[in-house]
Amino acid sequence: MFRVRLVVENEIVIDRVLAGIEARARNVAPAWPAVVRAFQTIVRRAFDTEGGSTGAPWAPLAPRTQADRRRHGFPPAHPILERTGALARALTIGEGAYVSMQPTRMEYRLGAAVGYFTYHQSTRPRTRLPRRAPVLLTADDRTAMMHPIRLYITGRDVHAPRRAAWTGGAS
Repeated sequence: MFRVRLVVENEIVIDRVLAGIEARARNVAPAWPAVVRAFQTIVRRAFDTEGGSTGAPWAPLAPRTQADRRRHGFPPAHPILERTGALARALTIGEGAYVSMQPTRMEYRLGAAVGYFTYHQSTRPRTRLPRRAPVLLTADDRTAMMHPIRLYITGRDVHAPRRAAWTGGAS
């Protein structure tokens, strides 16, 4: 049971059982599509900034890789991780991905066609190819992904926009 009780000077001012919140918290599945959209937007920004938005910009492509790309008709230096676009599509529009939505759990899985994602995402030591993590969530990203869940649990529209961060009057 989810209960809120406020006592002021030994007097109960508020004593409410928040049954609606408790019931919605048992099954947040209606919020999952909005969470997926937030995730995809965040990852699209990572691709657009080549990791800059994550705080860990992707290393430039090696001259040898650039020569190989040029030979195969691709732009030599940019965009990074988008030679075929399969990984970006899987992470930003769900093409080649599978999303499982349970009452209190969601999984976003990528298909075998983009199995190389795990290498780019991995923090394991490496000798040749640098880490270029397409999914590296900042604190603001995590907050953005939690926003639809918070709205749903409190009975509000999961599509409501987020307010800009309060700066304490600073401009």
